[in-house]
Amino acid sequence: MKDLVLITETPTPDVLEYPIEVEHPIPKTAVALVRDDDAKISYSILPPESVQTLMENHIIVYMQHGFGAQAHFTDEEYAEAGAIFEDDLRTLSSLAKVLVKQTDFTKEEIALAKPEQILFSSQNLSRLSEQSLLLLIEKQCTAFAWDLLHNDQQEFVTDKILEEQISNFGVTLSLSNLLTPMIIDLVIHPKTRYALQKNPQLMQCAYCYAGTVCFKPLADRFFLPWKDIISLCWELN
Repeated sequence: MKDLVLITETPTPDVLEYPIEVEHPIPKTAVALVRDDDAKISYSILPPESVQTLMENHIIVYMQHGFGAQAHFTDEEYAEAGAIFEDDLRTLSSLAKVLVKQTDFTKEEIALAKPEQILFSSQNLSRLSEQSLLLLIEKQCTAFAWDLLHNDQQEFVTDKILEEQISNFGVTLSLSNLLTPMIIDLVIHPKTRYALQKNPQLMQCAYCYAGTVCFKPLADRFFLPWKDIISLCWELN
């Protein structure tokens, strides 16, 4: 009789499954909203709803207290939308990629901008001083005046909004719908020229690009060299 050999199998230990969490960080960048003290302004280009839209696009929003006060928006409404308050302009500049103001940036405000800062406002170029422009050039800033936007009939878009809307709320809604997507493009693109290549409206209102004047009437007024914005966006590395 043959010996019986018992073969025993070592049970395979249970394999514990641990979920692996892979983080995909979403790059965040910031915009800073500069308070406007012009008492004649009774609307806001960025109401709290627009701030919420910026936040939904993963943009951090810093702002000075009272940014929307003249349009009767409270700081509390902006805080609920996600805004972070900081009143010192130098600090705001250091935190944000884009500075936004409803009316002209002053020479003092431009002086506090960081190198290569992006400025977005309704800058009236007839009031822009040579000293302010030279500061933008020295700091290699890129600056946009949204009141230069025009339609196919060469009518200024924002002027028509101000003329045709019968209420401050209507002006606020129209301007925010027009300008918020432009601000988002400026903030989220890693290079400004990508934003301009994508959005022709931004090309219309650029007057200084990386320290180069790109609006001929402005350059002619101060006898400064200039380059066309199209050549800058497609040829500058």
